[in-house]
Amino acid sequence: MLAFKRRHGIENYILYVGNRKPHKNIGRLLEAFSIIKRDHKTLQLILIGEKFPERDPVNEWREKSGFKGNGIQEVTEVSDETLQQYYCSAKLLVNPSLNEGFGFPPLEAMACGVPVVVSKISSLPEVCGDAALYVNPYNISDMVMKIQMALEDEGLRSELIQKGLKQACSFSWKRCAEETVKVFEEVMGE
Repeated sequence: MLAFKRRHGIENYILYVGNRKPHKNIGRLLEAFSIIKRDHKTLQLILIGEKFPERDPVNEWREKSGFKGNGIQEVTEVSDETLQQYYCSAKLLVNPSLNEGFGFPPLEAMACGVPVVVSKISSLPEVCGDAALYVNPYNISDMVMKIQMALEDEGLRSELIQKGLKQACSFSWKRCAEETVKVFEEVMGE
């Protein structure tokens, strides 16, 4: 992982994986990061996902806030192998979404042994169970506090990693297929 980090010019970072549509709440994540960066000077935020050129929240936030730091790295396309390396090298994954259909990135991070901080709304609590720190996605102070806890409290980090690995194991495509078949069988039986 050290070679991967050197190759990409990263060392100590928080990860976000997803697109930049408004419901993903990137603006508040950027605000929280700029506050956390004051105490964690070497910390970076890596945003992986599709950009939307017509209204990119990262560009809008930079213009509005005047944030000139080199702490934000944007990655628009990665292979599955490279994405896994980003996950495995991250300090934590943050998903502050206001609405999620399922939430694959938190599960993928958990499977890689990475703590997650996610919104306590939509499907994320069901997906993450007791293996995540939950934030009010509308409250930047809450986001800052939970991210700092996940970065600084080694006991909590260890607990989240263990619970996350267990939670990730409870999801699989095989299990999904089996449960889907059960639903079809129940419907057909009626």
